[in-house]
Amino acid sequence: MPTVSHTFDKNSGARTQLTTAIELARDYPSSDSRTVSVEWGRTAASNAEVCIDYAEIDQQTISASNECTISQDAGTYGSVSYDPVNDDLTPLLELGAGNISEESNGTTLYGSFVDSKVGTLWTGYIDTDNGTASTTYDYRQHYPFFSSGSWDSATHSWSEPVLYDSLDVATSNDADGTIDITVSNEAGDSVTFSDVSTGSHDLSGLALSGSVSIDVSISTTDTSTTPRLDSVSVTGEPFPAPTNLVPTAASATSMDLSWTRQDSLARGSWEIYRSTDGSLGSLVATISDETVTSYTDSGLTESTRYYYTVRRVVDGESQSTDQVSEATVVPSPTNITGSLGTREITVGWDDNATNEDGYRVRWSDDGGATWSSSGDLAANETGYTISSLLDGTRYDLEIVAFGDGRESDPLTGFATTPSAAVTDFAADASVEDEFTLTWGDTANAGVWHIQHRVTASGNPWTDDGMVSHDVTPALTIANLLDGEEYDIRIRHETPDREGSWTTISPVTLLPTPGKPSADTRPTAFDITFADLIDNEDAVDVELATGTTPLEDGPMGSFEVVKTLAPNDTDATVDGLDQNTRHKVRVVAKTEHSTATSEATAVTTDFEIPSEGWFATFTDDQGEIARLDGSRIEGWPMIQPESSAVGEWRIDIRPDRRLREWELTETRIYLGGSVVFRGPFHTYRLNGGDNGVSDRLVGFDVVDKLRHGGVVYDVSSERGGVAWADFINTHTPFAANVTTPTETTVDEDFLAQDSPADLSFADLFGDPSNTDPWKRVGSGSSATIVPLQRSFLMEGESASGSYGTFFSSDFSGGEAANLDTAGQAAEWPFELDYDIPDGEFGLFLHIQGTNGSSQVKWSLDGTELADLSISTNGTIDWVSLHTSGAWIDPGQVDAGSHTLRAEVSSEFSENFNIDAVDPVDLRANHTLPNTLTNGRLDAPVDYPGVTIEGSEFDTTFNIAAATLDVTVDDPSGAATLQVRNDGTNWFPANGSETDTSGVTVDFAAQDSLGSNIEGRITLDGYGERDDAIPRTGFQPSELSNWELRIDTNSIRVIDDETFVGSPFEIADAIAEDSGLVFVPDYAEDSLVLNAFAPGEVVKDVDWTVVGQPEPVDTDEGFANSVTVFGPEDENDNRPEVEAVSQTSIDERGKIEAEAEFRPDAKSNAELESIARTELAKALAKSTVTGQLEIEAQILQPGYAYKVDAFEAIDERSDPAYTLHDARFEWGTMNLDFEGKDSLARALRGIETIARTTKRAL
Repeated sequence: MPTVSHTFDKNSGARTQLTTAIELARDYPSSDSRTVSVEWGRTAASNAEVCIDYAEIDQQTISASNECTISQDAGTYGSVSYDPVNDDLTPLLELGAGNISEESNGTTLYGSFVDSKVGTLWTGYIDTDNGTASTTYDYRQHYPFFSSGSWDSATHSWSEPVLYDSLDVATSNDADGTIDITVSNEAGDSVTFSDVSTGSHDLSGLALSGSVSIDVSISTTDTSTTPRLDSVSVTGEPFPAPTNLVPTAASATSMDLSWTRQDSLARGSWEIYRSTDGSLGSLVATISDETVTSYTDSGLTESTRYYYTVRRVVDGESQSTDQVSEATVVPSPTNITGSLGTREITVGWDDNATNEDGYRVRWSDDGGATWSSSGDLAANETGYTISSLLDGTRYDLEIVAFGDGRESDPLTGFATTPSAAVTDFAADASVEDEFTLTWGDTANAGVWHIQHRVTASGNPWTDDGMVSHDVTPALTIANLLDGEEYDIRIRHETPDREGSWTTISPVTLLPTPGKPSADTRPTAFDITFADLIDNEDAVDVELATGTTPLEDGPMGSFEVVKTLAPNDTDATVDGLDQNTRHKVRVVAKTEHSTATSEATAVTTDFEIPSEGWFATFTDDQGEIARLDGSRIEGWPMIQPESSAVGEWRIDIRPDRRLREWELTETRIYLGGSVVFRGPFHTYRLNGGDNGVSDRLVGFDVVDKLRHGGVVYDVSSERGGVAWADFINTHTPFAANVTTPTETTVDEDFLAQDSPADLSFADLFGDPSNTDPWKRVGSGSSATIVPLQRSFLMEGESASGSYGTFFSSDFSGGEAANLDTAGQAAEWPFELDYDIPDGEFGLFLHIQGTNGSSQVKWSLDGTELADLSISTNGTIDWVSLHTSGAWIDPGQVDAGSHTLRAEVSSEFSENFNIDAVDPVDLRANHTLPNTLTNGRLDAPVDYPGVTIEGSEFDTTFNIAAATLDVTVDDPSGAATLQVRNDGTNWFPANGSETDTSGVTVDFAAQDSLGSNIEGRITLDGYGERDDAIPRTGFQPSELSNWELRIDTNSIRVIDDETFVGSPFEIADAIAEDSGLVFVPDYAEDSLVLNAFAPGEVVKDVDWTVVGQPEPVDTDEGFANSVTVFGPEDENDNRPEVEAVSQTSIDERGKIEAEAEFRPDAKSNAELESIARTELAKALAKSTVTGQLEIEAQILQPGYAYKVDAFEAIDERSDPAYTLHDARFEWGTMNLDFEGKDSLARALRGIETIARTTKRAL
């Protein structure tokens, strides 16, 4: 039965709270009317204040209430009634007493619960002295009926058999009557307890059953009180099944079972069931002793799995364990055997089982921490091979038989695999002082242990360390001795096994000595070499001897000529023949090895005889063959040249071997000094003058430059500098330039005089249709003027329909106003040239806001932009052509144009146009916002226009230039600049402005050039008046141009590209620079010397043979030259005559043939040509002649003093340039000419200009 218990607790500190809860059972039938009431009070008077908390039940709502009583008398102080409706509620009544202000002995508080149908159901008390009291109550489906008579039977049911324990009873007032209780099970067994009292009554004798019924009978002996059954219940537990059934295989034929009993009944039995298929199986044993919990099942089959169940049986009821299984023991194998292979262990055993499923072999290399397995082997197997093991590793072994999920006890043992084999053990001795060891990658575990020693029994071993199996099998042993034999051994090792040593005996590298270098002498040479060996025993010097280079015979075998001590690095090999080929090498030696250096080819030197002729041939490898004077027939022929390729020939005794030296470098000596260099190109059989000798024919060393092709650019450079740069960068020669003497040639030469001498058309050419300048007039009255490039127009000057806005802030005090649809304004302007595509722009001086009208701008009906423009209410310039709405009109041609503005969308704010300005964007336009006298100042109508004059070419460098012009008002109109190099204008950046003349010192600017150009920038001048638009600003007008130059003798190469062989380019640059160049026939260097003809004078002693032949010649001489220009429309030609009045006074007038230059554009150009031609003719008045001297070689191009010529030469201290020289048959034949410099000749020339009629 359900039981509800309540406990009254007294708090410490004289404060007690009474709490109770009574759960109401369901109501009587709903049609009955009943009242439930709760009341409380004191059983005796007390000073303690008591407050009662209770729940007030109003229909379905329970709310808290509180009432405090102050009365100290005994009695009932309060009650509450409740009339339940139907059976909807099970109200919870809380009845408590709190706030007891003091304790009083004998004071008892009580509460009661009264049902009008049943009566008082419960009364509880608390004694404030002892602190606690309890009361319990019982009820059935309805309220308990506390009166004499029988209590209705109640039945309690369980779903399984129950082991009954006790009947628990609580009573009150049992002295005033008796309470009898009978408990019956479903089998009809029962136990009766008479006159029960509070306590627990034994029910264990009641047979197991699934349910019991309880019958209560209460009788009273006192009518005033009734024994009260406060509670009754039956306790017990379900019949428990046995647990923990554990089968243990005792042997191959028996199984031990054990289990745990869960009940304590001293009756019943055990049943043991067994099967082999998982079913309940057969009953194999019954045990009547309920205290037994184990059993041994015998007569079983080995290696067989059995399934067991144990059942507890009591009073016909039973409970079973879970079914478990186990297999009988499998007999273990015995007598383990084995053998080893490479990474293999083969194990064997005796098969002792008859019913096994198979065998398993397991092995472990970590002491049994982890195991590998063979898997399941077949039944009756007696052997297995374990493979893929680690080298040199101990393995613990287990062999078990298994059957039906069970294994036998293991057969154990261990074995260690063999060490890894050493294979391909080798030492690489290719690096000095070390071995690099390699061997086969044969190990999968452990390390390789390496040791070495110097080969000899008893030498200690040096440990070289361990190499792990999992890295590349290689090791380098360093710091060894050169050429020494070592024993090196290796073995495989693991913690479980050490392998056998494998030994090799290599020899370290004996480093090759350095290749000897040789310093040769005629009969000996000294060698040095690098000693790269640290322990050689000795070094042999070995020599092989051949023939002379000319003989080119075979080389002999090497023989030891010297033995050097260890660490010696030099030696002298002597007693040799001159000009003989040898090979020398050194051989280092130790006991075990030798090392031979690379052989060095050495050809001994030879002595150049101090007298007579001698020749040598040097090939590309630097080897030299000699041809001494005894083999030269007669005298060589040598013909050097200036700025050309000289030639030579030698007659020799026949020697066909010389053919192999063709094209090699040849040096020809006379008296011990080299007098000519250059390869021979022809071996001529029987070519000598005596018809018996052979002949060698060759060019001088400059012939090297005649091969190949080069492109060389010169921008603007001194001729000598350009020539030296080319020689140094594009040839094997070094350049040595003797800078010509710098002298003045012309001073204040009028190169351009326009339009008097040179028309403006020829000076500036014709303007194109897009050039913003024009030529006005013709002939001497022609002028150059810039064209208008900015067209400022007042806004209110437009034609059309528009409004007017007045303000002193606008130019002229008013502006055109566009703010209404249909309004438009047009401004016409005239353009004198074409503005190219993308260069037309439009500036606006306006006032607009964000609410201004949208205006469409167009040129000649072509839309330029359609937009609303805001200047935030201020008056300012706007570049319409930089806006995103701009549409470029393309090229704007010369002629009349109309700019139009019309309102395309009307807005609320004004749009005021103060001025418009169509412009050419190629000019710089300034846009001031200031007003002068109420009018806008800018932009300027005539921004600067730069016009370049044509070039004037001269022969010499232009050192200075003066440009003078005439403009109508230069104070604000002209900028002048000149240049002589085609690149840089001076003054730089047009720094001198508003001028009519400028002088530039090009020498101070380090600017070189022979072409002069000038340029002028023209703009406008004057001040604007108050007209609308303002006028009065005028274009500058150029009416005269004079360009004068000073020149000096510096020859300049200007913007020229040279193409040809290196010789052709060197010759062309030298000619343009007024230079000649000659080779310097030095022994060991290739040098070209360059200088002006006659400027380098050589002082040479010679012995004249025969009679000198000087000649005072005038061939080609003239002191007057006339040059004619082109015919004009009247058949007139300009002519300029250049004369040397000094020469005319001395020798009379000698005229050269006239020159005609129909392409000349001015008298200045004709004058320049005439003066240059005359200077060339004057220079031909000289003394020339021939001279024959004894054996000595002189170089053409240089000047020499010739005493025999000076007697007929009018010049003071003259020198004569050697023009041609030819050495043959022992004498040198010399041709001289006396040259005067072109610059010097020009300084004495005058010119006369006139016009004549003369046909070409």
